[in-house]
Amino acid sequence: MSETPPGALDMSQTGDAPSGPGAFAAGITPHMLTFVTPSPTAVPAAPPVMQQKGGLFPGFPDPPAGSKTPTLGKQRGAAGAVAAAQGSNSGGTPTATGGGCGGGGGRGRKASRAAGRLFASDSSATPRRSARLAAAHTDGSSSSTPTPTPLGRQDPNQMQHNSNNTQTPGSAAAACSRSWRQQQQQRSSGSTCSAASDDARENATPTYVRQQPQEWQEMKPRQVAVQQLHDELLAILLPLRLAHHHLSQYKCKEALAALNKLPAKQLSSAGVLLLMARCLYELVDYSRAAEAFEAARAADPLSLEGMELYSTALWHLKRDVELAHLAQHVLAVDRLAPEAWCVAGNCFSLHREHESAVRLFQRALQLDPTMAYAATLVGHEHLAGEDLGAAAVAYQHALRNDHRHYNALYGLGQIYTKQEKHTEALVHFELAAKINPSSSVLRCCCGIALKKMGRLGEALTQLKAAIAIDGRNPLARFEVAGVLVALDRCHEALAELQQLQEIVPREPAVHFLMGRVHKRLQQPEAALAALNTALDLRPSAADRAAIKAAIDKVHLAEDEEDEEL
Repeated sequence: MSETPPGALDMSQTGDAPSGPGAFAAGITPHMLTFVTPSPTAVPAAPPVMQQKGGLFPGFPDPPAGSKTPTLGKQRGAAGAVAAAQGSNSGGTPTATGGGCGGGGGRGRKASRAAGRLFASDSSATPRRSARLAAAHTDGSSSSTPTPTPLGRQDPNQMQHNSNNTQTPGSAAAACSRSWRQQQQQRSSGSTCSAASDDARENATPTYVRQQPQEWQEMKPRQVAVQQLHDELLAILLPLRLAHHHLSQYKCKEALAALNKLPAKQLSSAGVLLLMARCLYELVDYSRAAEAFEAARAADPLSLEGMELYSTALWHLKRDVELAHLAQHVLAVDRLAPEAWCVAGNCFSLHREHESAVRLFQRALQLDPTMAYAATLVGHEHLAGEDLGAAAVAYQHALRNDHRHYNALYGLGQIYTKQEKHTEALVHFELAAKINPSSSVLRCCCGIALKKMGRLGEALTQLKAAIAIDGRNPLARFEVAGVLVALDRCHEALAELQQLQEIVPREPAVHFLMGRVHKRLQQPEAALAALNTALDLRPSAADRAAIKAAIDKVHLAEDEEDEEL
């Protein structure tokens, strides 16, 4: 034993004096202590642990007793006991290790336990958590390229430090070292492979550079085909939409112009032919309308759409044989279709069998009570039979089903004209003309009503508007000539009648009016020739009597003729 320095306290003489961390707790400084060199069998002394407030880690309280916190402090009690036992066996001199602390209190014991946890030399001590994770990963992985572990993301120097601090030469340190070497080898091999792959990528041509033009070449024909289909559909749908729009407003000429823009293949389809026929029908071009209706029926023989209009066109053209054949055809196709019974009713009406025609039209109304055209045909038959009340009821029924059905308004105007209620007739004719402004017939009816009301200037304007719409409207030209005669504009009236004679050369009324105009112009020979021509055309009995009376008075002056009348 070495001598005790002057002023130092001999630990062998003061057995109760604390040593180690407990000595610091008791207020004894290191220069006041004398350390005894331990025997070779004793555990190496650990450096003194400075006591800190709040336990081993500042700011964190100590774990409670019985806690299952995953730390390596489970061996601190055993390590302290072993150290204390070694200290007592070496002669009773306590050492500076945590196990030999005497009466230093609770904080001394905590410090000694921390020292035992950090510097445990027992080979049975549990390794650190990082070493255990690395060992478990290395033992459980059989692939040549293991996935990175938390240990693999650590610094190699830190891993080396951890392996050196582990005192056990067992599996934990060896596993940690193997894991680190494997990761180094993987990094080096990965860098080599990446370098080789970079060289290969530099030398090789990218795949998409070769495939992109080929894909575009494959997609280009499809895109062209889609674009062509899109253009074909637009070429069909846009003119059809425009034609339906114009036809709904009764702008029939514009609708025909739109239909003519369709491709040639579509012009022969049943639907397009039917639209063209309806436009021609509204333009009062019954001959061309009948041809279009017949072409539509030939394209689709089982369709009865528009056949009621076709029968009306044949009625105006007085084609009784074709109308009878059409009636048989439609009844054979579908006897429950209202269009079929309308065709049959027109066939009987052409033969002036009005009662039978009314029954057939009413059968059509039984099949479809909302069919405004069938109700209008019923009104026309009653009007032809001079049953004005029943005709008015039928027209009003048609207007209840379709308030834009101008044919019913025209029928009501005709009723008021027969009743000589020209003001009410003009109102209905004007309403019908607003719905269908392209109708030359409705404009002509307005002019006739104005003429009978004595408003000759307005009548002439309406009649000329009708001629502007349809220059081949014979009734409009005839009424214009009558208005001009009433206005004493005989030369203009004669010019109108000459143009009308080219349109209807076999009309007795035209030649009769021309004879009267020639008489006013003091041309008795021309007047007599015109009157004789009118008589030769076989007019009705009433017209024949009027013509004979005019022939007898052809050499009389106008004043004398008025006195006789």
